[in-house]
Amino acid sequence: MNNASDGESIAAQRIYRHPLLEAMNPLIGKQSTDTKRRGGWTQLGITRCSILMAWSEASTLLDRFTHAYELAGAIKADTYTGFSIAIRRLGVRLVGRVRASLAQRLRNIPAGLWTTRGWCVFAVDGSKFDAPRTVKNEIAMGVSERDKAGPQMLATILVHLGSCVLWNWRIGKGHASERAHLRRLVGSTPTNSLLVADAGFMGFDCLREVVDSGRHVLVRLAGNARLIAGLDHRDDVLALWPETARRRAGPLMLRVISVPDGKGGHVMIGTSVLDPLRLSDTDAAAFYRMRWDVELAYRSMKQTLDRRKMRSSAPTQAWLELHWTMVGLMTLGLLTISRMSRRRSRRRWSVAGALRIVRLCARSLTRARADLLLCGLSEAVIGDRTGRAKPARNWPHKKHQKPPGPPNIRVSTPRDHRQLAQISSIGE
Repeated sequence: MNNASDGESIAAQRIYRHPLLEAMNPLIGKQSTDTKRRGGWTQLGITRCSILMAWSEASTLLDRFTHAYELAGAIKADTYTGFSIAIRRLGVRLVGRVRASLAQRLRNIPAGLWTTRGWCVFAVDGSKFDAPRTVKNEIAMGVSERDKAGPQMLATILVHLGSCVLWNWRIGKGHASERAHLRRLVGSTPTNSLLVADAGFMGFDCLREVVDSGRHVLVRLAGNARLIAGLDHRDDVLALWPETARRRAGPLMLRVISVPDGKGGHVMIGTSVLDPLRLSDTDAAAFYRMRWDVELAYRSMKQTLDRRKMRSSAPTQAWLELHWTMVGLMTLGLLTISRMSRRRSRRRWSVAGALRIVRLCARSLTRARADLLLCGLSEAVIGDRTGRAKPARNWPHKKHQKPPGPPNIRVSTPRDHRQLAQISSIGE
């Protein structure tokens, strides 16, 4: 953005050095101050405004921009149209640079948070976000097959389970593939990390590519999985090897673990970590239960941040609006866990509590008051629940999907062993 002139008011100087901006600067990294071809906007100014807009409780883009623009320290008047043109010219390139800076900061958190029980664990899942029902959005995003549905975008995210902070994401059309997104996202995770997924990611090509990249998987086994028993000498190791993949790849061996579902039944999960000493059944069950944090991340975006539906009527702006919503949630998480006491469990940070504090801080023009409010981030934690959980009400409009059934398991045949021997001889 434009540099402040010598004659700017004291109030404007006070806003420009707002503690909330100073807390954000180390996280978002160094940004270019070049304003060429961006109408006076710098990359730093665009990043600040976009994150503040993602945190705003205003219902319209114009109201979100107005408050963010004033807080970000802009002195020369500008309009939302000018900001929209500037951010569209940079596109997702700026989003990628800011996300990389935030990811590097997340890597530098204490080792006890970066790894959990010796593993760097990530959870993956996908969900859809709505967009305004304009002709441009329908053409660019497509319309869901459901009746009375408008344009939608599919977002697939990775959440770091040690800190419960968003790690990376991929956004596509409403009918895009979660598995294809995961294959693009897996390269951003550290080698030897563990990816936890639900039954929707139970595809041979997807899991094979993740395992071949040096990562491990922990996935729920459901009715869409057809496994083969008897190809390994261990009874708890089954093979995922569809007919369509037998000429080009060997089987994917998965160790099967039974996990209580809390309702008197059991859930079958499979992992590519075949050594129980490296990943015990108890740890695997705990990691799969932690996968619920990725569902909480979507709930935070759709309900707490109120971003279930984007407000941009043009597809390019709608994509960017969702991208910056992800950046805003990731920044909020890093800002919160960096201020928490080491004695607390940082993975229990509260999105609602942290968002309430930064919104109060953004409204304060007094530096001392804003500093005091930011100190409250150290207390933005989810309290331990006591007593019996209250049962949920039966909402008529809520979808009640049938839970996945058990996996299909068959005993290996002599043909399976012959094909396995042929694949093994080719590999040698």
